[in-house]
Amino acid sequence: MKLLLAALLLASPVAAEDALDAALRAELGRAKAELKDEGYPSIYYISADVWDFEDAQAWAQHGRPVADTSQRQRIALFDVRVGGPSLDNHPLEPKADYLGQAVPWSDDVPALRHAFWRVLDGAYKNASADYLRKKALRVQRGKADYDADDLAPEPPATRRLPPLKAVDAGPVLRRAVAELSEPLRGAPRAVFAGANAQWSRARKTRRDTDGAAVDADTELLLLQV
Repeated sequence: MKLLLAALLLASPVAAEDALDAALRAELGRAKAELKDEGYPSIYYISADVWDFEDAQAWAQHGRPVADTSQRQRIALFDVRVGGPSLDNHPLEPKADYLGQAVPWSDDVPALRHAFWRVLDGAYKNASADYLRKKALRVQRGKADYDADDLAPEPPATRRLPPLKAVDAGPVLRRAVAELSEPLRGAPRAVFAGANAQWSRARKTRRDTDGAAVDADTELLLLQV
């Protein structure tokens, strides 16, 4: 028997600034104002998406533990635009490669800023090269009637959520699978006389240089007997 419970957690906006938000705002502002190489285009827009992933799992058979795991990771992805809204480095075709980078899971602002600085530096170099190639193509073939602007302006969205509370899901999952699989001790010939449980959640943090500040949470609990 399988039981699947999924919930999207919604909370009221909050004005409190945490370390991640402070580091993002500082590095987005610094990069837009200062990150430029001689002879290369300037940055006019940057967006940042940061995901905090947490996952815990536990397995038991006949009421006894078998294994359990837990992990968490923070991934950052920046969209750096150089040139201007009418022509920038946005690719003509979707890119197949994934450019997310692992960054510290920490409330240490200097450590976070250093990680974001390294990612933004590489993103700016790639954006500049893409823009120059695209600009040369535009000069070669001209602007067609179907060539739309690369970035349309829109009002910045805001939806702030409180910081996530720390959760130690391991003990709860281990107890749950032990209790769920205990009755199966009376069925020794069952192919699978056990239970497993998985809990995961993710917080997505989006910030940009136009003032957008959007948070979104997802949480999932999966039980299988």
